[in-house]
Amino acid sequence: MNNGNVSLFLPYSSVKKTGRSFAGAKAVLSISKIFHEYMKSRQFCLARYFFNQTNTSEFRKQAKQRRSAFTNQSNGYVAIVTVLVIGAVMLSVGMAVVLNSINIGQGALAEIKKESGIGFVESCAEDALIKINKNGALAGTIVLPEGTCTVTINSQVGSNWDFTVSGILNGYSKNIRVTATRGSTMTVNSWQEI
Repeated sequence: MNNGNVSLFLPYSSVKKTGRSFAGAKAVLSISKIFHEYMKSRQFCLARYFFNQTNTSEFRKQAKQRRSAFTNQSNGYVAIVTVLVIGAVMLSVGMAVVLNSINIGQGALAEIKKESGIGFVESCAEDALIKINKNGALAGTIVLPEGTCTVTINSQVGSNWDFTVSGILNGYSKNIRVTATRGSTMTVNSWQEI
C-alpha cells in the first residue's frame, strides 16, 4: 500500500490453481472481495496509526503514573518503616536514660537517708556521753525528736564505759560502738560505726 493506492498481489499458488494468468486471476476476484481486503488492510493501518498516536501515549502516561504511584507508595512504606525503626531506637535510648536517671536519683536519695540515719545515731551517742558525764549512769533508750535509740552497755569498769547505740531512721538501721573514760571531762577512746 503506497500513498493510499491499493496494489493487490495474489500468491502464485492461487494463480496456478485457477490455471489463468495473473490478469485473469485478478478478474476472478470479485470487486467486493477486493474492496473487503482493502478495507481490512485500511482499517488495520488506521487502527495501528490511531493506537500508536493516541492510545500509546495515553497508555504510556497511565503506565508512568502507575509506576510513579507505586514508587511513591513504595517510598511511603519505606519512610514509615524507617520512622518506626528510628522511633523504636529513640524510645529505647530514652527509656534507658530515664531509668538510669531514676536509679541514680534513688541511689542519691538512699545515700542521703543513710547519712541522716548516721547523723541520728551519732546524735544519740553524743547524748549518751553527755548523760554519762552528768549522771554517771546510762539509760537503755534515748529519745530525740527524730526518734528513739537503743543503748546497750557492753561493759563498765570504774570510769571506763563501752556501749553500743542503735537507731533506725527512714528505714536505715545504724550502730555505733563507743568506748569512753569519765573523768573531770569525758574522753572518747574509740568511735566505730558497726
